[in-house]
Amino acid sequence: MAAHEQGVAAGPTSTTQRLGGAVGPAVLVAVAGPAASVAGLRTARLAAAVGTVAGLRTARLAAAVGTVVTALVALRFTRPAAPPPAAPGAAPRTARVPG
Repeated sequence: MAAHEQGVAAGPTSTTQRLGGAVGPAVLVAVAGPAASVAGLRTARLAAAVGTVAGLRTARLAAAVGTVVTALVALRFTRPAAPPPAAPGAAPRTARVPG
C-alpha cells in the first residue's frame, strides 16, 4: 500500500474494530440467553446458576467458532508481490503519485 493511501485504509479498519466491539458482546449475550434457560431443577437459585454456566459455555463456543472462521477468512488474503530489485547501475525508481 502506498504511503499516501494508508490514512484512507485506517478509517474502515478503525470503524470495523469499533463496531465489532459493540456488536460482538451483543451477539454473545443473545446466544447465551436461550442457552441459559434450564427447566426441571428444584430451586430457582440452582436453575439460575446452572443456566448461567450453560449460557456462558455456549457463548464461549460461539466466540471460538467466530474466531476460527475469521482467521480462515483472513488467511485467504494475500499481499501483492514485491517488485523485483533494480539492476545494478539502473536509475532509482520513484513512486508515481496519481493525479
